[in-house]
Order: sequence, then structure tokens, then C-alpha cells
Amino acid sequence: MKQQFININKKVLKENYFIDVSSKTAENIGVWLSAVLTQHCMGALLCIPAVFGFPGISATVAARMARYGGLLECGWEVQDSLQRAFQLLFCGKEVNERNSPVILILCTLHHLLGLLMVIPMNVYFGDSSEYHELVFLLQGAAFVAQYAQMWGYLLDVTKSRKELLKLKISIIFAWVMIVYSRLYRFIPVGWSLYHMLKRGSSPSFARLGGLSLVGMLIINTLMFLDVTKKLLKWVPRTFQREKKQQWAEDTTAPVKLAPAALLPPVEVPSGVDPKCGLNSRSQGTTLLGSNPLVATEFDKADSVWTSKRGRHLQAKTLQRPARSRSPMVNPGPQMRRPRTRTYTS
Repeated sequence: MKQQFININKKVLKENYFIDVSSKTAENIGVWLSAVLTQHCMGALLCIPAVFGFPGISATVAARMARYGGLLECGWEVQDSLQRAFQLLFCGKEVNERNSPVILILCTLHHLLGLLMVIPMNVYFGDSSEYHELVFLLQGAAFVAQYAQMWGYLLDVTKSRKELLKLKISIIFAWVMIVYSRLYRFIPVGWSLYHMLKRGSSPSFARLGGLSLVGMLIINTLMFLDVTKKLLKWVPRTFQREKKQQWAEDTTAPVKLAPAALLPPVEVPSGVDPKCGLNSRSQGTTLLGSNPLVATEFDKADSVWTSKRGRHLQAKTLQRPARSRSPMVNPGPQMRRPRTRTYTS
């Protein structure tokens, strides 16, 4: 399950966000994203009284809580920016793989709105209902939608119809949340805030706010395209079609064995033709000898080997010849010790 999560996360990053990283870095990004979504959840909870109202909480206290929710987002973005700057300056290549140019560009587009606008908005427009709603939408919907998708990464849709149904529900739910929060409500609320900045502040500050909103809109578009691609791919699927397909490519990496030239020599019993060490009917699927086989990486392998819970390694040839209808030809001497007879006088 862990390896499946890593491989799917790596595939999604590469295909939908143009981030090509190793499996180890994909795992680190997945763990880091889980922590970020938890922070988003806390910030969204602070905005609930201001957006929906809450019994016993006055409007003044609710607005103050929403401002704290915005500061929670801003504080994380400051910490993330300083951490990435430190890693680029003082850390090695393995750590800096998490700071590739594409990742830095996406983080910059995401962080512009929080770093440039939260503190000025708290000071001058802290009681604005549009501001409170925007903070809630960007944090709360991101937490719900992204966690729904990450939960779907853990489902084995080849096991049962129920698992495939769970995946479809998670994708549909994530799509609805992203469309509502990142497009349907983000565009009118952001437009309203932009005009409010033009009326109540300097033109340069309004242009800065508009630039930040455009950066976040680009991130929203990438998220929408990502979840829409999953929606079109998985919702029409049926379990009968899915049974023979994988939930993600390369979720189980094949084990490749070294060619015969790299294996230790094997002694052949006297009287046995060495060429008969391979079973002619399976075209080389049974190796002669009992020495352990050490798995190594090589590109030009004749066979792909798999292991099933302690059983002996079995080779599965990539191509098998078609069965002939002619009588079976004698494959040759079998692998056995030559018989010896002892005579006693």
C-alpha cells in the first residue's frame, strides 16, 4: 500500500504538475503535503464562525478568528519560503531535488497571495466578509479535496467492486469541492476584493493584490485539470474492465535477474549434456543448479522473475512460441543422475 501511494503520487506530480522526481522525493512530498493540509484544516476551522455564524460567538470575535486563520496560512508560507532558501544555500543535491525550478515556480505562485496580502488585509480590511470567505475557501476546500484524493491513492481497485466505488466517490467529491471553491466562488469573490482594493487603497496596492489573485488562479486551474482528468478516467470504468488493469502503472516493480554470465558457475554431473540444463518446452524457464540467484538491475533481460511468498523463483518468459499440433518431439535427456548398478559376487 505504501509503495502504491508513492508510485501514484509520483505519476500525478509528473503528468499533471510537470514535476519529475525520484520515488524517495515523491514520498517526502506526500508526507509534507499531509502536514500542509493539516495546517489548512486548522486555518479553515478558525474561519467558520465568520463565514457561517456560530451560536455564542459575536461578529467581532468571529472576524478576529478569521484574521488568525489568514495569519496561520501566512505563517506557514513564511516558514516554507525560509526553509527552501536555506536548503538551496546549504543542503546537498538530494534535498534540493525537492526545490526544482518547477516546484519553486509553483510555490511562488501559491505563496504570493498569503505573503503579500494577508497582513495588509488584516490591518485595513479585517472585517470584510469577502476576505473571510476567501481565506476559508482556499484552506478548507483544499484540505477536504486533496485528502479525498490521497485517500483514493490507497485503494486497490482490482480487488473488489466496492474499492472501485470508493475511488469514484472520492474523485467526484474532490471534483465538486475544487470546482465550487477554486473556480465558482473564487472568481467572483476575488473580483469583488480587487475592486474593494481599488476603491479603498492606492492603485499600486490594488495591482499587487490583482497579481496575487492571478497567481492563485493558475494554481487553481492546475488543480482543476488534475481532478478533471481523474474524473474522466475513472468514473466511466466498470469493475469488469478494471479487473485486468492496474490502478497505477509500475505499482509493483519487476525484479530483474542478472544474465547467466554474471552468475556463479554450476557443476554439471558427469554423463549429462550441459545443454539439457534448460527445459526446451519453456524456452529457458528452469535454470540448472541450486545456487541462489541474486537480483540485479540490467536493461537487456531475457526474462522477468517474480517471487510469491517464499516459493521458489519462477521465471515468466516475455514471449512463448505457439503450440504445435504435431507430435511432441523428445526434448532430450532429462536432468537426473546417471544410474549406476552395483554387482556383488
